[in-house]
Amino acid sequence: MPFRFAVHDFLPGVAQLFSLGIIWQIMKYTFTFIALTLLLTGCSRRDAKLSHQIAGSWQGGPARWSFNSDGSFSTGDSRGTNGTSIYGGTWQIQNGILTMVLTNTSGPKAGIVGTKMTLKIVSVDAHHITYDVRGHTTTMNR
Repeated sequence: MPFRFAVHDFLPGVAQLFSLGIIWQIMKYTFTFIALTLLLTGCSRRDAKLSHQIAGSWQGGPARWSFNSDGSFSTGDSRGTNGTSIYGGTWQIQNGILTMVLTNTSGPKAGIVGTKMTLKIVSVDAHHITYDVRGHTTTMNR
């Protein structure tokens, strides 16, 4: 009488153990994936709201800043006796940080094209924007 081994009784158990490992791995990373997705969605919504609120003109000391909804900005600095310096560039908000990159400049205090400026936005409403640069808080008005 030949030896018989019941393969069908053994393999289903192996398949079940294998699938439990895959399910465990999926479940292990599902929470992290969902949390990151919600965080990124929340940040992008907040950034979109801030971008909408910032668009327009702001007065801060001797400088007047204009943030256009197309992502460009311009400002002038009339401090000093040699005339007004004009600056322009691009701006964007990511994770509550306003980043401006200088793309054009003219005047006696011309800046360096490509200079990057970052401001942490503290608060914005219809009439005021408050931002922080290296621990120094400044407020501009409409």
